[in-house]
Amino acid sequence: MKKRWSNFCSIFCFTFIQHIRRKGYRGGTLVGILLCFLLPVLIMGALEYLGGNAQDVSYASDSLQVYVVNHGKADLDLSALADRGAEYFDSLTFLEQEGEAEEAEKKAEASPDALVMVVDQEEGEYQVTVLEPEESEKRENAENLSSFLSQEFGAAIGQTEPEADLETEEDNMGIQEILNLLLPYLNCMLLYFLLLFYGQNVGGCIILEKTSKLMDTFLISVKPAQMLAGKVFGTVCAAMLQFALWTAALLGGFLAGAEAVRWINPRTDMILVLLIESLSLFRGMFSLGTVLLALGIILAGFLLYCALAAVGGAVSSKPEDLSNANILFILALLISFFAVLGSSGFGEQIPVWLDWIPFTAVLVVPGQILTGAVGTAAGLGILAVVFASSLLVIWLAAKVYSAMALYKGNLLTPGKILSMIKENHR
Repeated sequence: MKKRWSNFCSIFCFTFIQHIRRKGYRGGTLVGILLCFLLPVLIMGALEYLGGNAQDVSYASDSLQVYVVNHGKADLDLSALADRGAEYFDSLTFLEQEGEAEEAEKKAEASPDALVMVVDQEEGEYQVTVLEPEESEKRENAENLSSFLSQEFGAAIGQTEPEADLETEEDNMGIQEILNLLLPYLNCMLLYFLLLFYGQNVGGCIILEKTSKLMDTFLISVKPAQMLAGKVFGTVCAAMLQFALWTAALLGGFLAGAEAVRWINPRTDMILVLLIESLSLFRGMFSLGTVLLALGIILAGFLLYCALAAVGGAVSSKPEDLSNANILFILALLISFFAVLGSSGFGEQIPVWLDWIPFTAVLVVPGQILTGAVGTAAGLGILAVVFASSLLVIWLAAKVYSAMALYKGNLLTPGKILSMIKENHR
């Protein structure tokens, strides 16, 4: 048992080190880091500077009256907010209104430049809502006021992270529903491009040993399962290291780009900057444990599909056959995607059986873990199932590799491959 682990660790370390020592790997990683960091900074800065938004924002309105309905516990001094409004509006006046919002809306209907703002207070933070007027000509003023409050309300009353919303029917969809809808698509796209980029490397590592002059030495000194497991794990770790560096550089580039845009125009309304600022909405929604568990399932799923790529490498007898054999993991991913899409449409109610099939679990479970639809215990169980399935596929690849190690010729049918495995097992 100790020797088996020793062989696996040796092959894993050798494969990993060989990958990261390559000039192409290092050069590609460095160029990718520079591009991922610099492109968002340059593009966002250029769009803000050349887009004509570098000057102060001014909303066209001769006089804007805002009826304030304060549901908070404390009184608000809006004089500082009105002073800040002078930089945006020709005239901005806040009128406190006692009673409910309906009474204020009736008063606002009498004036073409009057709006209603509702202030709520939860856990010490203010939530500001600009009620959408029925008159279409007043909606632009409502949107302008909402944008102004998003930028200035918190600073004017001493709150560092204000939240201002324009109340519409589209805003009724909760964040959890949005995540349930988007995360499966994002997981599928992420896995697809990762496999497209790195899947060939896994199959290439496997077939390289078959064409090596040391094939007879490998067959005697190392078991195929140990060699394939070491090759797959080493390649996956090298791929994840490179991808993690690129992702960190990309996130840093967007953050630096947002700072560059604010430096050009402190009152910018660029969507990307507003999106980055709104990330505070997700604060407290995800715990570190759930995030790590979701990432673990994604990594295990990537390992599973890379194990399928290893099967393709084991089936191929020469590098030219690898592109045809690698259709295996692409088809598995696409079939899993359409299975999820056809059974649930990526909606709220995802069938439970999809959570426990390894190939579909990686698409739907990470999002369910983040939103709380799948508990920690079930998530750990699914992670174990996906990881065990990866090992099982690697074992299958080893059987194929052992049976076809000395085969030279065209790709065989699945039936002939099974026959060769049976003959080799005897």
